[in-house]
Amino acid sequence: MGRAYQLEMYLSGCQARVMQGIRSVLCISLFLLSPFLGISQLIPDSLGMDDNPLLSDMEARYFNIQVQHYRDEFDFRGTQLGLFMENNGKHMVNKKEYFDNWAREHLSTKDFGQNQLFILSAEEKEISKGFDAIIVSWSEKKITDKRKQQLIRKLRKFRRVSESEQTPF
Repeated sequence: MGRAYQLEMYLSGCQARVMQGIRSVLCISLFLLSPFLGISQLIPDSLGMDDNPLLSDMEARYFNIQVQHYRDEFDFRGTQLGLFMENNGKHMVNKKEYFDNWAREHLSTKDFGQNQLFILSAEEKEISKGFDAIIVSWSEKKITDKRKQQLIRKLRKFRRVSESEQTPF
């Protein structure tokens, strides 16, 4: 009876380790696939409807998924986002340009490209006139702190296209 009990205990221990391994594999799989699960909930035609840097809920969801592994607890809901493209953030674009010319096309392939996220401090937010974060897309160069400060100052000059089209009465 003692050996049968020991064998039963050994087998139940093995079974527990196998189940723990399966759970670990499932957790890792869900972690790696989670950005792609959220993508299916995005409605591409509702992205970049205007040039306002204040993100809509759908746009915030897009960016939360896009830089999920870099943003820690930062949530794009209710934020103003500065967008720069290409090497060293050469071109500042508004979100309409960003989605029309780049993001929608890459959304279908689930290819978000190379992105660098910079969450601005309270002081940087003040310098930028209210922006909460910057994303630099498709830059082969890593953005230095000096270049980041230049991009923050560039945001001060951001004007919505719709604002420049308005004529005073």
